[in-house]
Amino acid sequence: MVLYLVRHGETSLNRERIFQGHLDPELSPLGREQAKRLALRLKDEKIGAFYSSDLLRAYQTASAIAAKHRQGVTKVKELRGIDCGEWTGKSVEEIEAVYPELLITWRFQPHHHRMPGGESVEQVQRRIIRAWQRILAEEAGHNICIVTHAIPVKSLMCHFMEDDLSLMWLTPRQDNGALNIIHFEGGKPRVIEVGSVDHLQGLEAPG
Repeated sequence: MVLYLVRHGETSLNRERIFQGHLDPELSPLGREQAKRLALRLKDEKIGAFYSSDLLRAYQTASAIAAKHRQGVTKVKELRGIDCGEWTGKSVEEIEAVYPELLITWRFQPHHHRMPGGESVEQVQRRIIRAWQRILAEEAGHNICIVTHAIPVKSLMCHFMEDDLSLMWLTPRQDNGALNIIHFEGGKPRVIEVGSVDHLQGLEAPG
């Protein structure tokens, strides 16, 4: 079995370095192009099921990929990104002015970080692992594509690679439209690609 684990395409809030949390913006023009490139990258893979977060940016990305396979996408709320609580809708600069110490923890000790009024990274990881295990049980024997958000992708990859969450930012980047490929042999994950963006070469944000 193969898992294709994808981070959604770009939104305008990504470009503005705003913590989106559970806000629901659509893909930007660049994000839509990233989704198209992902769809082309995966069009010849044998994928039996497509899942995404219920937020629009993930669903739009997954739908572009699934359309090449003439399939639909199942939305799963538990695949949402981290609940940013009081940081939701705020820029990095705004957060630095109000929560400088918490921002340092976020950057250097993510395993100790909890969003004020929101989730901790550890809570997200537990939620994402539960969602993954349920999907795996339902789709036994199928290759699966899951489109979700940065922290779910990062935390699930830490789980697959048996890395502590303290190493989350030290693993390869998970840019918008990044692809991870994990093979499962005897139930054990073997990571083939991490944070691949080869399919996005030449794409640039509009000036």
